[in-house]
Amino acid sequence: MPRCGDRTAHHLSQVLETQPELLPELLGLMAAAGQRVPELLLPKLLRHGQRNTAIRPALKAVLGERGRWLAAQNPDWRYGQGQGQAIADFATETPELKALWPGEDAQSRAINLRAWRQVDAQAAREALAAAWSSELAQERQALLGALATHLSLADEAFLESALGDRGKAVRKVAADLLAQLSGSGFGDRMARRASAWVQMSQAGSGLAIAVTLPEAYDEDWKRDGIELKAPRGEGQRAWWLRQILAYTPLAVWQAEPSAIVPALAGHEWQDSLLLGWGLAAQRQGNAAWAEALLGQFGLRQFKDLQFVELLALLSADTQERFWRDFLISRMPKGKQPEEKALAFGLEQLSQTELSLSIEFSRLLIQRLKLHCQSQQQHPYQWTYSARGLARRLHPETAAEFAELLDTLPEGLKNPYGQNSLQTMLSCLRFRREMHQVFDASG
Repeated sequence: MPRCGDRTAHHLSQVLETQPELLPELLGLMAAAGQRVPELLLPKLLRHGQRNTAIRPALKAVLGERGRWLAAQNPDWRYGQGQGQAIADFATETPELKALWPGEDAQSRAINLRAWRQVDAQAAREALAAAWSSELAQERQALLGALATHLSLADEAFLESALGDRGKAVRKVAADLLAQLSGSGFGDRMARRASAWVQMSQAGSGLAIAVTLPEAYDEDWKRDGIELKAPRGEGQRAWWLRQILAYTPLAVWQAEPSAIVPALAGHEWQDSLLLGWGLAAQRQGNAAWAEALLGQFGLRQFKDLQFVELLALLSADTQERFWRDFLISRMPKGKQPEEKALAFGLEQLSQTELSLSIEFSRLLIQRLKLHCQSQQQHPYQWTYSARGLARRLHPETAAEFAELLDTLPEGLKNPYGQNSLQTMLSCLRFRREMHQVFDASG
């Protein structure tokens, strides 16, 4: 694997020093080009991976032979070993793979357990079961989550036993994983409960949804992860319904989501149904349900649901179409509601992993430009999302964003506003430089 060029090495050095949030993007560009990290930057990069487990897969792809050797010399960097051998080539009996398992910190061990699951899901689960009783609750939580890799009904018995764990967070992970298992006993229990409380019938050309809230808390629910006490501002019985819907297999509802979701509009229990089914779609990775829900309701109506994770179930084109509709046709009327909606939407967009097309990036910049020109003072609300937005916009739109800054009304040119927007422009320009190196070599 050839070493990256001097310009990319310079960019990597800058990213490691001042913009670590750009590491996944730059490492991805290097991996796609088949380039490795310069030797002098290996220690600093490995230290970043030591602190941030999320970048480890991208990091390992560009370490090269020297980087893997260096990783083997430091117990804290052991996560960097083994990239030269495809995971499918490992056998569970080999020292290379077994050495990955008994690492020191829970997050590293969870990553290694996921790698083992890719090779032999049963052996990895059995190793976890053997060590289970000696693990601390925090470690059990992290390690149990690794069973999401190649999750199957073969894992059901172990996950059912984890529902009785003394750690609340461990029990939640077990319930979340069981909710993803089609045909599990857990799913059947939830389906029986939900079907008793929610019935659908034909009403003209659409569907009608009848809801009967549970009368009392059943102690059997506790083991399945249903909490008794509702969050502030939510009725207790509605809270029970919402939780059980969120754990119920969506296949129970035999109609298409595109037919069910319109029946929620204006429903007495709209929030409970929306949030319950939204979380079910998120847990079960159901893109059809996610698209139907996102197409019907505004961002604010999802409240505490992980909206970004729900949106991530959709293809990049569909996500971008959602944001286009939001900017063009789904903004509320009135200056103050529009400002709040725009700020909230941009905050959510900044948290996604979506790489915006150049066309949509230009549309977004134009929308921000029009918004700024209508303001009497700096739009503080959406500039809080500036750094995240700078990573989402297409890097070739740096010139358009610079034009936005040049045309700001005088009332918006204050130090704080200028600094936040200038930081956004600097990030865009830097990303453009990063990409141009690879565009030129490609």
